[in-house]
Amino acid sequence: MFPPDSFNKTPVMKKFAWGIIGPGGIASQFVADFQWINTHHCFVKAIYSHRKESAEEFAGKHAGAEVFTDIDAFVTHSGVQAVYIATPHSYHYKYAAICLKHKIPVLCEKPLTISYPQTQELIHLAQQYQTLLMEGMWVRYLPSFSKLIHLVEEGDIGDVISIKASMSYRAPKDENSRYYNPELGGGALLDLGIYTLFLSVLFMGRPDQVHASARKSAKGIDEHSVVLLSKKQQQYALLESSILVKTKNDAVISGCKGTITIHEPWNEKPKGISIEWNDGSTADIPCEWPGSGFQYETEAFLQTWESGQAECDRMPYQTSLLLAELADIIKNQIGVAYPAEGKV
Repeated sequence: MFPPDSFNKTPVMKKFAWGIIGPGGIASQFVADFQWINTHHCFVKAIYSHRKESAEEFAGKHAGAEVFTDIDAFVTHSGVQAVYIATPHSYHYKYAAICLKHKIPVLCEKPLTISYPQTQELIHLAQQYQTLLMEGMWVRYLPSFSKLIHLVEEGDIGDVISIKASMSYRAPKDENSRYYNPELGGGALLDLGIYTLFLSVLFMGRPDQVHASARKSAKGIDEHSVVLLSKKQQQYALLESSILVKTKNDAVISGCKGTITIHEPWNEKPKGISIEWNDGSTADIPCEWPGSGFQYETEAFLQTWESGQAECDRMPYQTSLLLAELADIIKNQIGVAYPAEGKV
């Protein structure tokens, strides 16, 4: 016989203690989506920021979270099971490296670092210390992208020939902000263009030609960039990113049988996905989910961590390395360099 009420018991979720490095707006969205995770009870155990006021303000919304302003104390005494890094880009490498050396698993916001050598070194550290490292390219985990990948892999539009994607946001014109400050890894490419670059890599792989052009700010970061990628003169990607003007943020993937459009904002929660086939027939797919969608990224990280895998199969190291390599090529072509690039 079964025990009384054995079928009515709610399964107890495992607790998972997160540390937050960089308690800003993105980290707030990340944590807010914990409520939608069904496999673990995630909570904020510790917060690190060099600005005590920021850490305390964030901690005020998360009962019991401990505040640290010393990174060595954080990695040594916080007792977290993993960290989420959401600092300005130029600090990703520094904090991820420190955590990996203390065998603390790392989920780091995109871009993983601001250069190929830094990305390569972080992956080396993750392998050396046998500690999980995952780039938080959140679009990869969204239901909209799962559907998109399925459509392409099933051959709904035939072989992919062309990819067009724009990602833009009219950022406040503050030369000291994270958008415009080279010291913080500012610029359209790393903040927004990395999404378009990822879309191209996902469906086209490694291009054999890269041509980039950009309008630069007074401090030398790219305000608006356009990139053309080609592969064996058979596949092409036209990518645009901007913090100067607002473009229509759609993504269009065209194949020999038809075209898929992910409607604005394609890298977040799009209005929907449309398919138009060469015979004139069409289909519309809605895109709805609770919260912002960070829960899917977090779940992928937790699944990888629990399984003991060295890396996430949906965002493997080779993808992060290729993105960093292409970003370096583009930066070199448009003449953008960051002071922190050489710090490895």
